[in-house]
Amino acid sequence: MSVLPLRALRAEPAALMRLARLADVPELETLMAPFVATGDLLPRSRYDLCRHIKEYVVAEADAQGGGSGGGRRAIVACGSLKLYSETLAEIAGLAVRDDWQGRGLGRAVIDALVAEAGRLGLLPAAGLRARRESAVPAESVGRLCPLPPAGMLR
Repeated sequence: MSVLPLRALRAEPAALMRLARLADVPELETLMAPFVATGDLLPRSRYDLCRHIKEYVVAEADAQGGGSGGGRRAIVACGSLKLYSETLAEIAGLAVRDDWQGRGLGRAVIDALVAEAGRLGLLPAAGLRARRESAVPAESVGRLCPLPPAGMLR
């Protein structure tokens, strides 16, 4: 995946989607911490984030959110694609910073991960949640990542 410009659905400025780097681990920990605290995400240690960094995509935007383009960039959303077999993957670690929610970044992260699963020949991907009250309703995941009939899963 290369760097892709994302135009948020209802807001300026644009965010950029890219593969995560090891240098992103501290920001990923900070971004996910509130969701881990509420039980919406499973905890991930720094070791696990480093070990699985190639599975993550991030959306980054101007740290101030002002769209000036000259400032420091900050990670405002992330997600990962966990590979389990040749035919099964999980979308995990989906988080969007509070002040960026409602702008379509969660959907954009999911779309990028589903596209990566397709590139790898792994469709369909299954989105699993830590809690029933997760921010991504099951019916949305089902539309984005349709699952095959139960008998087809290995």
